[in-house]
Amino acid sequence: MTYWLAFTVGLPTLVQGYVLGLLTLTFGFTRYPRFDGPLLVTDWRPWWGLRWHYCTTIGAWQGRPVWFNKWTDWHEDIHLMQFVDENAKGLVLGACLTPWLGWKGLLIIWGTSGAAWLLPNYITAAVRYWRPGVSFMDAVYKGSGHEDHAYDSTEVERSK
Repeated sequence: MTYWLAFTVGLPTLVQGYVLGLLTLTFGFTRYPRFDGPLLVTDWRPWWGLRWHYCTTIGAWQGRPVWFNKWTDWHEDIHLMQFVDENAKGLVLGACLTPWLGWKGLLIIWGTSGAAWLLPNYITAAVRYWRPGVSFMDAVYKGSGHEDHAYDSTEVERSK
């Protein structure tokens, strides 16, 4: 990813991710903070890694499990690009509505864009796929549009 996008249009993603990452450090879910490009990267603590054994990227924060590998890295980079894309949409939408909402409206729309704008994908995936006998992770998480895109893109890279 071109990092200049994350440090300009993607500023809300950086702020959201850093706040969330610092909260996970504060409450003891993660440890070993470091930066990988614009990402604040932390490792799951063993007690939490037993309960949540997934790599998680929300905004510009990433919680990594012990098994983290290069394919997971590519998958999670796709999520960062998705968040920055949502920031770009928020900036354009806010700019278009500035004559009616003013600059505060622009900042509110742009500032809330990013990871939060992908939450509806989970809701629609739940409606589409969550049935008796289908696990939450298979239906709601893996069935969401942005996760499906990231998994498909990772598989394309892996098959090269």
